[in-house]
Amino acid sequence: MVVQTHDWKSAATGAQNDGVDLRDVLLRLWQARRMVGLAGVAGMFTGMLVYLGSAPVYQADALLQLESRSAALSLPSALTAQLDDDPHTVTEIEILRSRMVLGEAVARLNLDWHVAPQRAPLIGTYLALHDVPLPNARFLRAYARKGEIIELDGLQVPDGWIGARLELTAGTGGRYALRLPDGRMLQGEVGQTLTDAQSGLVLRVGKLAAPEGRRFDLVQRSRTAAIADLRSRLGVTETTRQSFMLRLTYADASPAEAEQTLDAVAQAYLRQNINRSSAEAASSLAFIESNLLTAEAAVSAAETALNDFRRSNQAIDLDFEAQDMLSQTAALKSQLETLNREETAMRQRYTPSHPAYRQLLADKSHVESQLVNLQDQISRLPGTQRELVKLTGALDVAQENYMQLSIRAQELRVMQASKIGNVRIVDLARATGAPVSPRLSRILPFWTVTAMIAAAAIVLLRNWLRVGITRTADLESLGLGVFAVVQYMRGIGDRRNRRLREIFALNAPRDAAIESFRSMRTSLHFSMTGARNNAVLVTGATPEVGKSFCAENLAVVSAMAGQRVCLVDGDMRRGTAHLRFGVKRSHPGLSSYLEGTADLDSILVKGPLEGLWLIPTGPLPHNPSELLMNPRLSALVAELNRRFDLTVIDSPPALNVTDPVLIGKEMGATLLIARHNRTTPSELTAVRGLMAAAGVQITGAVLNCYDPRSSTEAYGAAYSRYYA
Repeated sequence: MVVQTHDWKSAATGAQNDGVDLRDVLLRLWQARRMVGLAGVAGMFTGMLVYLGSAPVYQADALLQLESRSAALSLPSALTAQLDDDPHTVTEIEILRSRMVLGEAVARLNLDWHVAPQRAPLIGTYLALHDVPLPNARFLRAYARKGEIIELDGLQVPDGWIGARLELTAGTGGRYALRLPDGRMLQGEVGQTLTDAQSGLVLRVGKLAAPEGRRFDLVQRSRTAAIADLRSRLGVTETTRQSFMLRLTYADASPAEAEQTLDAVAQAYLRQNINRSSAEAASSLAFIESNLLTAEAAVSAAETALNDFRRSNQAIDLDFEAQDMLSQTAALKSQLETLNREETAMRQRYTPSHPAYRQLLADKSHVESQLVNLQDQISRLPGTQRELVKLTGALDVAQENYMQLSIRAQELRVMQASKIGNVRIVDLARATGAPVSPRLSRILPFWTVTAMIAAAAIVLLRNWLRVGITRTADLESLGLGVFAVVQYMRGIGDRRNRRLREIFALNAPRDAAIESFRSMRTSLHFSMTGARNNAVLVTGATPEVGKSFCAENLAVVSAMAGQRVCLVDGDMRRGTAHLRFGVKRSHPGLSSYLEGTADLDSILVKGPLEGLWLIPTGPLPHNPSELLMNPRLSALVAELNRRFDLTVIDSPPALNVTDPVLIGKEMGATLLIARHNRTTPSELTAVRGLMAAAGVQITGAVLNCYDPRSSTEAYGAAYSRYYA
């Protein structure tokens, strides 16, 4: 017995640890197709309500071009060499979304003012968008309708009321009432400034087109909140990589406001870009002008030194030879500076052994040698000429420096005066003619599919949470032979249903469930070959599994086959078989016989069918278990075995009381009833262990209340259709 008990537990564990069966999942979804379909219809209806109740959103877009600074201005190379020509797209996008730019747009359009009409719950948006004829009921008067407008010319609230709601109610003749956050009421008029000296509130309504009673909410948000809201609805992307073209988008309930807001952002970004360029030019100009004064002073000093030398030495000018030497020296110095710059650039790309680098070094050495020769020739000149050459060269250098700085300053003045940045607005802000949301083509599929997925998930979750027996394979995995599968009959589980007082095998003999009892009768007939008697115990693990239903209908279909059958109601706690046979509870029955107060003939009740007899429970005793231990139970079973072809005994649940174990010891067969989707494998394993401990062998099991629509077994639906 110990080995068998171990096998049952192993089988139960193996059945519960099976992996996910895709075929099982698909079959369950197919069986729940009606529920999933209804969920899809409900989702479609919900999507339509969401679509009708959503305010349209329009999107405006603009296009900006980031240009290099040298392209923006036609400046000489002397100036553009100082500028960074390559625009950085990521940096510009962050600048465009910065508080500096967006804050200017918020201040320009007063986007920190939030003005919205009050809307009715659920249908408020639909009423505000469509002309819906409604009665002018008092509870609807406050809510917005289509075409109603309010515009503010000014709003200023104290710091403590930032983010607080002010409620404005339209009156007659352009007047309105304003409820303050502190509960006070003020009266105002359109076009006039309303001031509250106590709180510091200032309000000016520029336009109010709404009938009396309409209410509007006025809120002045903080600057930070207004910028965050603007940033959340602003989109900035580069059209294609390295194109330096920025696409700006902004969404708003009003197409005009969307264009206006996006245009304000673009203009604010353009202004800061121009101001930045002008600031750079002004900074460079200030630096150059400070050096220009020094260069001018150097020129004056060189001229004075040269003139003084000429007067003191009565030298008027250089002769042709000296002048030529001076010109050659200046040219060689300029050429040497050029070669030095080229060497600096070449050193980053080549090694000194590269042919180009060696050629450059050779040219530089040649120029240096020529310069040394010239300086040597100048040193051999007479003292007066040599000093004159020196002073004349110093003056030329000072004049050249001054000229370069003067040209540079003039170019920067041109840049500062032009105020042209490196940003160009290619396309001005324009809103789409049709709203970008809500879109019926997106909302309906989304809600429909979502509802169907949710319904499918509920179906699968409900089946996953069920731990009860769902198919005959679950019983077979526990080592129980399946004698029959009894179809579900509507109304059986309803205690208020009057059909509970009927025997279904008599009233619906062609029903699919009753046909299952005929299969049970056949299986039981062959399994009881060689049994010690013809008595059958019908029991279950827990209440409400259908023990009495199975026992009574098995007895009836057996009597229909011509057998002499006795049905014994062995549930001396809550037995109800007497109700179906029209017998009173006080009639002598099983309890009376076991107590010795009645004999067999007095407790037998003739049934409604030829060959069918009933032994009711009799008066319910207070000690049913002790009565079942009476030796008269064995005598009763033996006498019934002699008189009848089949004895069916209905007993209480095996896990609740010990009565089935006491009765089972005297039986020739024991049937265990399992209810579909309710009885669990662990309950059946426990019943089988209790019976085995008392030496009672379970002959077979019956799957009761089987619903083919909730089963994944292949024969379920076909079985139901055939008998339908």
